[in-house]
Amino acid sequence: MAEFLDELGYPREVTKHDVVAAFLKTIQRPLNCLSAENQRSRRNALDILFQCLLEDDGAGSLPPMDVLQAAWDDTILEKALRCVSDPTEKCRELAIQLIRGVAKALTEVDCTLKETILVMAERMGQVPVLEDSEEMRLQLLSLLNDVLLPECELLTLQNIIDPLHRIVTVTLNDHFHEVKKSACSVLVTTANRNPNVFGNKTGVLLKALVPCLSHSHSRVRIAVFQAIDAMVRCGLTAPLVAQQLVPGIKSLAFDHSTAVRELFFSSVANWLNYNSRSMTDEEIGECIEAGKVPLFHVPELLPLLLLGITDDSLEIATSTYERLEGVGYIYKKIIDELDKRKIQEKEGDLVKTAEEGASIMERELENDRKRQERYEQELRQIEELRSSQREVHPVNRNSELIGEEVKNENELENNHLVQAPEIVIGDHDMAEDEKSRTPEQCVCMTRIEDSPETADKDTKHAVLTEEKNCNTSELEEEEEGETRTADDDLTSETVYDEDLKEFNAHPGQCSRTSAGHSYNNGNPEMGVAPDRTRSLKSQTDWKEDDLTVEPLSAETILDANLQVFNACENPRVDVADESQSKVERDELLEAGAQQVPENNEEKITAGENNSVNGLYVLTNELTERDEDRRTETVVTLFQKDVQKGTSEITDEGAVRKKDSDEAGVETLQLPKPYEGRPGAGCRLMVEAFLRQMIEPALKELKQWTTPTRLSAARLLHTLLALAEGFAKDNLDILVPAFCSAVGDDDVKVAKRIVATVHIVGFHVPPEKWLPLVLKPLGNTKTSQAQRANLLVVTAAFLYGTRRKEMEEKYVERICDKLYEREVCCSDYPAIQNQLLSVVTNLIQVAGALCKSSSFKIFVLLLQLQSVEGDAQLQKRSGQVLEVLAQTIGMGSARDLYVQHIHNVLDIVTADHEGWSSDTPGKLMFQTFMRNANDTVGPYLESLLPVFRACLEPEQDPALRISFLQLLDELFEKPELDVSWALLAPEVIGKILVPCAVWRRSKTEAAVRYGAMVAIGTFLRRDLCSQAHMQEILKMPEGFLPVLKTCIDEDYFLDVRRATTHVMYQFLRVAGSILTDEERCKLIKVLSKRMDDSSNTIRLAILPAVAMFFVTMPPSFGDSEVKDFCTFLVVHMDDEHPLIQEGACRAMEACAIKNPDVVLDVLSNVGNNHKDPQYLDRVLLAAGYAKRNSATHQTLINTSHLEKDCYM
Repeated sequence: MAEFLDELGYPREVTKHDVVAAFLKTIQRPLNCLSAENQRSRRNALDILFQCLLEDDGAGSLPPMDVLQAAWDDTILEKALRCVSDPTEKCRELAIQLIRGVAKALTEVDCTLKETILVMAERMGQVPVLEDSEEMRLQLLSLLNDVLLPECELLTLQNIIDPLHRIVTVTLNDHFHEVKKSACSVLVTTANRNPNVFGNKTGVLLKALVPCLSHSHSRVRIAVFQAIDAMVRCGLTAPLVAQQLVPGIKSLAFDHSTAVRELFFSSVANWLNYNSRSMTDEEIGECIEAGKVPLFHVPELLPLLLLGITDDSLEIATSTYERLEGVGYIYKKIIDELDKRKIQEKEGDLVKTAEEGASIMERELENDRKRQERYEQELRQIEELRSSQREVHPVNRNSELIGEEVKNENELENNHLVQAPEIVIGDHDMAEDEKSRTPEQCVCMTRIEDSPETADKDTKHAVLTEEKNCNTSELEEEEEGETRTADDDLTSETVYDEDLKEFNAHPGQCSRTSAGHSYNNGNPEMGVAPDRTRSLKSQTDWKEDDLTVEPLSAETILDANLQVFNACENPRVDVADESQSKVERDELLEAGAQQVPENNEEKITAGENNSVNGLYVLTNELTERDEDRRTETVVTLFQKDVQKGTSEITDEGAVRKKDSDEAGVETLQLPKPYEGRPGAGCRLMVEAFLRQMIEPALKELKQWTTPTRLSAARLLHTLLALAEGFAKDNLDILVPAFCSAVGDDDVKVAKRIVATVHIVGFHVPPEKWLPLVLKPLGNTKTSQAQRANLLVVTAAFLYGTRRKEMEEKYVERICDKLYEREVCCSDYPAIQNQLLSVVTNLIQVAGALCKSSSFKIFVLLLQLQSVEGDAQLQKRSGQVLEVLAQTIGMGSARDLYVQHIHNVLDIVTADHEGWSSDTPGKLMFQTFMRNANDTVGPYLESLLPVFRACLEPEQDPALRISFLQLLDELFEKPELDVSWALLAPEVIGKILVPCAVWRRSKTEAAVRYGAMVAIGTFLRRDLCSQAHMQEILKMPEGFLPVLKTCIDEDYFLDVRRATTHVMYQFLRVAGSILTDEERCKLIKVLSKRMDDSSNTIRLAILPAVAMFFVTMPPSFGDSEVKDFCTFLVVHMDDEHPLIQEGACRAMEACAIKNPDVVLDVLSNVGNNHKDPQYLDRVLLAAGYAKRNSATHQTLINTSHLEKDCYM
């Protein structure tokens, strides 16, 4: 090394300061040019500096690292940072590249970080932002995130947190999405280095992060949520969780990006300590003993996880369900351990005598004294080591803060936690630089004390109870050459770090004392720090250490701090403190907790306040008893599509109830991703906080935004599927919410709620929910829509109800309520449809128990069958009636009619005088008459007054028309022929003929038409004998005059047409008994219709004309017949072929009866017809009749003789 002269002129060795000064002289010109006014000069200077400091020309031109470190920190950095604020963007870019390159080469970046962060805060940490270039902002954040933050000391990180906080909060609002992502990465990196570094700023950062979740780019949302995840692991108070975190991130559960939703649900599961599911019972016990119990926010966070079970993606739903089972598994294990300890305390296992207690106290005091001695010895060793290191490495400033924890006094006040930051120093190999350690190995641990058994084994183990800054480089020389003993310390972070694969694969190699201290059994590799070449994210796996040191209590577990317990990476506990006050117990009971019931085996009585919890969130005894009560309730996988249920809306999250192979066992098939009955741990968690989670969901169910309501419906579906029978304690708020939500405008919400009610109905007995739905159902103040919603809920409850839970008294109560007029007589379509659903489900569930209420059910179904305009409802009601008959042991619905016909007739005819066209009584009467078939035959005579009253001229025409149509239908039923035949004079003469009397108006014409149709049907069915018709003709109502009036109807063609049919049937029945005068009158009527303006009527009257001749006696006057035949011959030459054919057949009928008259008429016709074939046919018939007249007469005489002999 070169020599220089000192002040006296003697040669001296060159010091490091001289070398640094000499090096700075070599680059003094470019350094000076950094301040030049010319932009090109500044750019060239930055290029020269980059070459001098970082580019190796192969000749050793680069300065030594210690020289570069000193020159950079003292001189170059300041000048380079000035260029970061240069007005030229290119100069700023080169300056940032220079700082980045040098920082990567340096061994210490703390000075660079401190100075750089101040410049960044000036340019990017205030509004308006001075740095207008998006690329420059991104490069500065990249410099911070990639180079400076991962390599700095923890103490430096704490000192720069204020400007860092300002930078991040401002850049989170940056318009450039890459800058947003980079700012989030800065937060993640910082949190991984030291989770406690943010202190009370986590809330402010969370508030700045949440709005960014609405960014349009899914990758930005992922980056923002990762930053939020880091903030959560740093620790949040309960108000932050409830008021900012949960409302802010809930929208991600419905994000359109599958990747976002998958990250969301996996992170929420980790917040609920899903990663701790692999803990053994021994490890859980040790953690509880050491007071290291994870904190929970089950009411706030569990609902977020449960939303994933109903996700649209089956893959996400399945993975979320698996995570939920994992969370529930560790939760139950911790509850089991707490129960076990409670039992042991009550049995006196943990209670010592005074002598035993004194002996234990003495041993503990001795252990404390030894630990204090080791602590003082360690302090002396560290001080000596520091002194020696300063002498050997005077310029090495590579110090890392190990175990430094920043406390927030406000958080401590809120959380009531006493956390003692301590430094854990073991005899591990510390040759690696501290910077290669994971944050889990650098953060402060809660106190870990040596047990009495291991206190004497290793005097080198030390537990420091004060905060200290430990220089890792100072420990390196001390650690070199030392051999690790078999009892090397392992922190809980090392034990549960997922990166330590060998240790995780063989957890049995680690033994722990009751105080929670862990030791490595002869495996020196387990204490080695992770490889520095691996990424910081892979080493940290997004974990922090947040441990509680207070005694176990509900306040501790449910406290405001949300902290992940990495030392026992298995979280999911909710228990109550043994020292709870009455007020606290009451509050916990309101949250759904259950007091411990008496148990003979474990000698536990509810309410006892011993040293162990007297109040549990849920106990194993209660769970086991609940499981015994549900031995027949088997939940199986929902493997195939759900068929349409009777509750109308059951698609969304639908469940299905079916019988299993065993008698009396019913199963509830839950939809995917459920794989059988949910685990006991999941049920414990939900049951413990059921009401606390239900109440917010019910509030959201009333919100005006559809996504909010749908999320609430999905959450309720999952909550109640997990809660099972414990839903009964919350029916007071659930049932009103159900009744409101089933009428939601969005069909998905309504379907999901109906499926939820199915689940509740399966697990909750009817005695619990029945009063809540029946009371408002019959309330006169209940609106039609509300009543329809109540029926939907009632039908859904019945759908889920198990048959063994249904009793006859419940069936009677339901039928009594449904039978009330406000329900069964409602004309509201929704009520009618849902009423059928209720009845259908009631029959399916109650079965033979419906027998005592069969009459009311029969009337209800009859009422539904009478609904006009809904053919589907009518059809389904008839089908349900058949099912009812078979269910209660009858052959068919006819047996129901036979059994209840007396009572039903009294009901349906009670108020017939006041019926109108839409009166429910009238509709039900007509339905009954149509469906009763032969059972009503004996009662027809007693029902004629009802028909007569309803067909009075003063009645509503629509009512009269409907009754005429009913009579026409009844006349068509063969099973009623005998009954109607006996009533022919009364029916035709007293009921139908008066309806055919002419009255003015179109509606009256419609009545006449209905009367003629009914009379025609009655006669066509041969229900009226000739004797009865003779009696009818003698009645004062005047059958023939009315018939002539109707057939002469001027303006309404249908009336004339229907009357022509009646005329034909009348002549068929009574033509032979008419007098000659009546026949003469009929000839005029028939002749007039033959000249009708409508060919339809002319064609329709021809069968009646033919029947007139058929029934005409031979003695009837020839002159009248001749005139009529002469008239018909003209129509035989009509232009209409069908009329020609009809007239020809009528003439043929006349020729058979009176051939002479016909031959006489035809002789005068001559050849005037266009088509003589019809004349030839008539002549042929007349000739045939004349030749056989003698034979015909002989046959007639013979028949009369035989008839006289028979008589």
